[in-house]
Amino acid sequence: PTICAELVERLLHIRVKQINYPKLEKKIAPFYTSKGIRLDVYLKDEDKVIDIEIQNYPQEALGKRTRYYSAMIDMDNLMKGQDYTELKDSYILFICKEDPFHDENNISYGLPCYTFQNSCIEDGKVKLHDNSFKVIYNASAYVKEKDIRIRDFLYFIHTNDPGKDDFNNRLSSLVQKIKENEKF
Repeated sequence: PTICAELVERLLHIRVKQINYPKLEKKIAPFYTSKGIRLDVYLKDEDKVIDIEIQNYPQEALGKRTRYYSAMIDMDNLMKGQDYTELKDSYILFICKEDPFHDENNISYGLPCYTFQNSCIEDGKVKLHDNSFKVIYNASAYVKEKDIRIRDFLYFIHTNDPGKDDFNNRLSSLVQKIKENEKF
């Protein structure tokens, strides 16, 4: 939980008060006939829910996937009789090894981070205030990231070299330990 909290705070720039033990591969399937989802890492605290997905390979329809994940998480968190004001802030965080966004000529936009929120097309200053955020990191653009801690993390994801960053080294050690644990 402490590694997850530190990762979230580093990448989303939000404080995490307390994390219930993160659920790995949480499954949400509301109806037998509807498409369910399996979230890589699902975190919850008192006022927010966060889904963390790591993508080693390009994904088709990433935008629609984030939309569906967000909807399913909301459905899973708002029970019958609850008011919409009780919906927690929702964060869908994708960490991609390669840039998932390309123009019509298939040229990568090359940003290290893409953050999406709902705003009015006619006037971008008007926000929907649905507190739904989709943040997608592109590890292949780590050199363009201004925040050194995020740059070091994206470098680690892109190259598998933790470098000198303490957090990345703790994360690398944890991954190695888990790989050696047959039961896990």
